[in-house]
Amino acid sequence: MKKILLVVFLIISSVLLFDNQNLIAQDTTSMPDLIPYRKGDKWGYCDKSKKIIITCKYDAVNLLHEGLMGVKFNNKWGFINKEGNEIIP
Repeated sequence: MKKILLVVFLIISSVLLFDNQNLIAQDTTSMPDLIPYRKGDKWGYCDKSKKIIITCKYDAVNLLHEGLMGVKFNNKWGFINKEGNEIIP
């Protein structure tokens, strides 16, 4: 009886562990294209693999929303696109 319970426990544990790994993989795929990244006291953006896409030169940044990101530079807020081009200076 103890052996049967042990086998059932191991099977259930394996299934739960596998499901948790799938959830973690799904979470990383649902990450935004660009992620705020800080170097020192300046902010920029990197991709999912942590490759810097937009140089860290801003005082503050916001998440990507509808193709634009809010950025603060010299105490003024503006908007840039995914390529780092100023849309609203």
